[in-house]
Amino acid sequence: MKYCFVDESGNPSPKNRSPFVVALVILDSIEKVSILEKKIIDLKIKNSIPMEYEFHFSRNALPRKNLFLDFIKKNVHDYYAFIAEKTNSIKIYEEISMQIVSRMSVEEKYNIRLDTNPKLFKALRTNLRSRKISAKLKQVESKGSSLIQVADYVAGIAAKITKNK
Repeated sequence: MKYCFVDESGNPSPKNRSPFVVALVILDSIEKVSILEKKIIDLKIKNSIPMEYEFHFSRNALPRKNLFLDFIKKNVHDYYAFIAEKTNSIKIYEEISMQIVSRMSVEEKYNIRLDTNPKLFKALRTNLRSRKISAKLKQVESKGSSLIQVADYVAGIAAKITKNK
């Protein structure tokens, strides 16, 4: 089973000028999930960061942002950022979810956690079913999931790079 963590950055409204990005982080086993979660706890302990602290790209100060980006660079190796064209929010969610599902195989099973975004959840569920991909899909709060926070950072840095181009 593969474990996937999904989060977005930006707003898909046609009026918004910032890019809308969805990130996908994939881990090959529950053991890798546990190891990465433990490493994030160790990072917090080593740097005197409270356990309840949320690594959130748009809200973290630069020193903590750089600390977590360096951590991701060293410890996370399978991730993707999907950047949407500005059209309308429903179409964007469908397009992004199709891109995410295209990275998945019908031979695998997936455990997918995504931040609480009902439109993305619905589009992803629809595309997983249409491609007959076996997946357990669940919405979770990013504050309670360090690996959703990793996906948040991947989406945040991709949005920043895209906006600066």
